[in-house]
Amino acid sequence: MSSFKVQLTAEEYIAAYRFQSGFKLPPTASFYFLLVLCAFAAIFGSVTLSQRGAPAYYAISPVAAFGGILLFGYALLPRRARVLYSQQRELHEPMQIDITPEAVRFETSSGTSTRQWASFVKWAETPHNFVLYQTDALLNVIPKKALPEPKVQNAIRSHLQDAGVRETKAADAPRVLSFLMLLWIGNLVSIYLGVY
Repeated sequence: MSSFKVQLTAEEYIAAYRFQSGFKLPPTASFYFLLVLCAFAAIFGSVTLSQRGAPAYYAISPVAAFGGILLFGYALLPRRARVLYSQQRELHEPMQIDITPEAVRFETSSGTSTRQWASFVKWAETPHNFVLYQTDALLNVIPKKALPEPKVQNAIRSHLQDAGVRETKAADAPRVLSFLMLLWIGNLVSIYLGVY
């Protein structure tokens, strides 16, 4: 059994929440690629559609929608995570975490929770945290800085894998949005070429 104390910070909770959403910091190359695509679609789309007699906002509306999604992911989502952190008072307290081959136990002055490894629906590992998902929306964060030695990290991985819990990877939201923007640009090119 491994036992250790941790104090989860707002930044660690926000990082875990951001990981879940797919909006990575610092922004990846796909984020900058998406910005270039948005600029190209706005300019090329405005010119193309205005030549066909359509209002320019037809081209700018999808770009604005993508901009709104990026604003949500990089500005509003961390703010929401901070609000959630501030509402969960037990996250502000020092937490005792006990790791056994059967379960993980979280204890604060507010209460105790023991979860069998198999009860988690999925898990993820970031450079700074282990993120254990009770549901797609409810998660437990174990900061790696609190783990007493590297073998505890290996034990956590091993217990989760032995229990058959699926490891999840972070989505890359800007990459998905880039694909959708390329489809929109393809649509604009077909309009420009007179296909329809």
